[in-house]
Amino acid sequence: MKNHILGVLYTTVNNNATGVIMIQKLLEKRLIGCANILPKITSMYIWNGKIQNNEEVVIILKTTKDLIFKLTEELKCIHPYETPCIMELEISSVNQGYLDWIIKETSK
Repeated sequence: MKNHILGVLYTTVNNNATGVIMIQKLLEKRLIGCANILPKITSMYIWNGKIQNNEEVVIILKTTKDLIFKLTEELKCIHPYETPCIMELEISSVNQGYLDWIIKETSK
């Protein structure tokens, strides 16, 4: 039985164009019903022993909970980063109409 609960993944990439390409691939595979790109954030982190300060974009991917594993695996394959941030966000509630739409779009 499918677990029809909203699943949401968070990731970041280096620019909007990369995000659009990734999202299109995920939509075509019906692994997501919707995604958002939040432009121009500043990310600071340590990489190879040095503090980094880069602009990125945030991508929020919306799917069903039962597709999270498959989506995560596909995202690892298409993500341009060597060690991407891929986090599942816990969703405590969602309006039923939106969830129904996500289910419909990821079930085709």
